[in-house]
Parts: sequence; C-alpha cells; structure tokens
Amino acid sequence: MFSNFWKLIFVLSLVVNVGLSIFSFVLQPIWFAAELAEKVAVVKAAETLARKKAVSKEKAKARLRRVLVAVPVAGVAAAGYFEYAQYQKWLEENSGGEFNGYAAEVGSDTQEVADEVLQELPEAVRPNDGALDRLVARSLEAMSKIRD
Repeated sequence: MFSNFWKLIFVLSLVVNVGLSIFSFVLQPIWFAAELAEKVAVVKAAETLARKKAVSKEKAKARLRRVLVAVPVAGVAAAGYFEYAQYQKWLEENSGGEFNGYAAEVGSDTQEVADEVLQELPEAVRPNDGALDRLVARSLEAMSKIRD
C-alpha cells in the first residue's frame, strides 16, 4: 500500500509537470507575440509621426509659396482664405487646440522650410534676410485679428 501511494504521487507529479510544460510551451509564443505586437505598434506610431511631420513640412512649403506669390490685394485675400481653411483643418485634427498652438506650429514649420523655398527662387526676386519672417509674422497677426 505504501508503495502504491508513492507511485500515485509520482504519476500525479509527472502529469502536473507535463501539464505545466505544455502550458508553458503554449504560453511562451503568446507572450512573445504580444511583445512583438507591442514593438510593431511603437514602430508604426513613430512612422505615423514622421509621416505627419513630412506632410506638415510640405504644407508649410505650399503655404510659403502661396504667401510669396500673393502680393496683389486679391492674392492676399486668397492666401488668407487658404490659411483659414488650413486652420480649420488643424482644429479638426487637434481638438481643443487654440490659435496660439496653430501659430506656433505654422511658425516652426515655415521656419524649417523657408531656406529651402528661398533657395528655389531666382536670386533677383529672393527677399533679404528677415523679410520673410516679418511677412509671416504680419500674416499670422492679421489672421489673429480677423479671428478675434
């Protein structure tokens, strides 16, 4: 009887260990897959952020070109309309955002691409240093006044 007890304990121990081994063998790939999915999500988020920054940079280039071309009065009005439309779109993407946040983003994006755009212009029509910054500042100030 004593030996049957130990045999039963041995068999139960063996069954439990085999069960735990199988359980571990099944869970380990699941844990690995979850960790891998988390890493993929982080990489996708970083790529999305980089793509959004690139799109923002292209929008700033286009905005800068519109402002430079919009010298006549009608052109300035059109540029103001385009800028207002961009602001409304920005508000949709950044719920709860304020105009100061938009202006800061536009200013930083414009400053990043200003040199590239100015280098594309012929030297005869290229504005001097600071002229573009003053023009952008006045445009943003005018938009702020119109918005208020």
